[in-house]
Amino acid sequence: MKTNFLPFLIIILTSCNISNEPKEIDYSGFSEKQVVLKTYNLDNELNDTLCTIFIQIPLKLDTFYHWIDFSDYTEGQFVYYRFADSNYSVYRDVSGFRFSPDKFPDSLYQISIRYKPFKEIPDSIMRKVKIDTNDLGYKLPNPKFFTGWIKKEKRNINGNDFVILAYHDETWLKNIPFKIVIKAHTYFKNRPLEIVGECDGKDTTGFIDTIYKSFLSIRIKENP
Repeated sequence: MKTNFLPFLIIILTSCNISNEPKEIDYSGFSEKQVVLKTYNLDNELNDTLCTIFIQIPLKLDTFYHWIDFSDYTEGQFVYYRFADSNYSVYRDVSGFRFSPDKFPDSLYQISIRYKPFKEIPDSIMRKVKIDTNDLGYKLPNPKFFTGWIKKEKRNINGNDFVILAYHDETWLKNIPFKIVIKAHTYFKNRPLEIVGECDGKDTTGFIDTIYKSFLSIRIKENP
């Protein structure tokens, strides 16, 4: 008896093609936000629009605020845009570390966009983002709490190269042993730009995956 293998071959090939196609990310439970980044002049006055960042943010991060972290020198300033869970702490980083919560929280869940409003000195610019360096951003992991990279990769997201790092770091909450940090770091128009997720909590299940999912949605629209 003859067996016609052609239909089976077509099914197999079709199945392979379907499985190799990239799956669209489901952003149910997220909301796309637009954040406009501005440049400043030496008098700390708004100058021009640097770019607009589009990013999917978890709906539970229902509080938005921004501020300038002034430094002891002009070029050391950072501008912050933060989405946070209003059920927990809302604080502002000032000159490295300070907070002002309305009540002492038992956990923290937030994602921040931070960048320098001034160009860096050309010789100090890391022109190609490297995966083999820990010198990313303003704060390195505290050796007392750092136990190795939970995630460490270089990834192109919608046309921009990012270094993505996840790790344990120190926390200011006395009843929590450490916080989880996941950051996406790049340079844009000679300025360091970071999107940073931070979580202090007894249950951090799914935090890294959730913020990483936000990172994959990042689009940077340059000012014409």
